[in-house]
Amino acid sequence: MGGIWSSPAVGTAASSSAVPAKHQQQQRQPFHVKKVAIIGAGPAGLAAARYLTAQGAVDSITIFEQQDEVGGVWHYSGLAPKEVPVPQQDPFWGPEPSIWPEGAPAPIFPSPMYERLHANIPGSLMQFHDTAFPADEWLFPKREAIQAYLVRYAEDLRHLIKFRHQVTQVNLESQDGRDQWHLEASSTVNDDQVIRETYDAVVVANGHYSVPFIPSIKNLQEFNKAHPSIISHSKQYRKNEHFRGKKVVVVGNGPSGLDLALQINEVADRTLMSVRHPTSPDKISHIGCEEVPEIVEFLPDQRGVLFKDGKLGDDGKHINEFYDWVNKAKHVGKQPPHWEGEQFWQRKLAPQAKTKFEEDGCRAKTLADLGYQYEPGKEQ
Repeated sequence: MGGIWSSPAVGTAASSSAVPAKHQQQQRQPFHVKKVAIIGAGPAGLAAARYLTAQGAVDSITIFEQQDEVGGVWHYSGLAPKEVPVPQQDPFWGPEPSIWPEGAPAPIFPSPMYERLHANIPGSLMQFHDTAFPADEWLFPKREAIQAYLVRYAEDLRHLIKFRHQVTQVNLESQDGRDQWHLEASSTVNDDQVIRETYDAVVVANGHYSVPFIPSIKNLQEFNKAHPSIISHSKQYRKNEHFRGKKVVVVGNGPSGLDLALQINEVADRTLMSVRHPTSPDKISHIGCEEVPEIVEFLPDQRGVLFKDGKLGDDGKHINEFYDWVNKAKHVGKQPPHWEGEQFWQRKLAPQAKTKFEEDGCRAKTLADLGYQYEPGKEQ
């Protein structure tokens, strides 16, 4: 029996930052930010840099990125993390060790990206406000296309990025009522190279898919010791070949759980999906696996699990709130995105459309190709 945890990684501590408790001063100077550090050159870090640059309110921006390319979670490597603690419930676990392949110019920090991943929402909803996805791209873009898109988006920001530098410490200090942040970043290729700088503000954009979460279940640790190659987390998944001919339990039916169950079921002898809440019948039919209840106990001696039944074996709202908040500030700069009826319609339709997209062979470029037409005023 093989097992793979598909739960999303929990909120990560900056591999990076150690920020002290709330700092108070009786008298504060007016808000004064001219020198900014950004931790991470993934989608959030790149967007922050692009908007701060357009705003023209700061004199200096430095982006620290531990990898050798932009993209963050979308920067794929075929190398997977070697080990994940079992169980793993600490949100501040890490930083995770890098992998330095022989002959490679720099170490790799594996992300949760896997070989055949494509987005679970249309590219038209993923794209930045000022840069569209190519018109000939899949409706639900492949990971390669998303990474290429981010590289293109970062073209005029690369001079701001310090690649192969990992932020190891951030400390807040206040002098004469003015807060400043002292930051240290170490080179990932040269142990003797350390950057120490002071900034007026630090943007923490290092993502929230770094730290795996594996819950503590009865006898889980004992099972893992007895069968150390059985349990893995979705962050370690790259392709389904590892599960060929095996009996596999996928824990969780979120987006990654459903996608991994679909891929694993293509080659596994039998695929079970252990869930807390039932999956819709159309998705179960599309995936083709068997749904079972939660696991309540691991059985090391039997190399099995006990299930709970006794058997063995609307997210666009915040986007418009942010748009309204920025416009109230009345600063000259970039406009954030604003969703209208069609964008909300696309987002609500996305899970159903993605199933149809996959059943149709991943050929569609638009929702219209799948037979969906937007009708204004009929979003519900």
